[in-house]
Amino acid sequence: MVRRLSALLAAASLAASASLAAEAPPPVPASMMNKAGVVCVKVTPKGNVADAFVVRSTGDGTADADMVDYVSSLRWPAAKRTDASRGTWQPVPVAMGAVAVPPLPAACAPPPAKRW
Repeated sequence: MVRRLSALLAAASLAASASLAAEAPPPVPASMMNKAGVVCVKVTPKGNVADAFVVRSTGDGTADADMVDYVSSLRWPAAKRTDASRGTWQPVPVAMGAVAVPPLPAACAPPPAKRW
């Protein structure tokens, strides 16, 4: 009985630590509620966001900045093998609330640098 109880406790402990290791999405800023957009994102092979910017939005400057921060704080699963989408710009639709996402762009790349 004691042996069975310790095995049960060990299994429960493993389950609890596994659920703690799973990352929950970050809290949604109030400025993003009922806003939508498309964020161009570059994700590394390890699953980190290397860079991001808003390409289309139904929000304002504050919502757009919060949308970039929100998407940048997300983690994607690590690539198991060579993934052609990693390290390239990809559109990510974002909608918080009862709003429609703007259409995805044909291409997702950073805007050209301004020359003064």
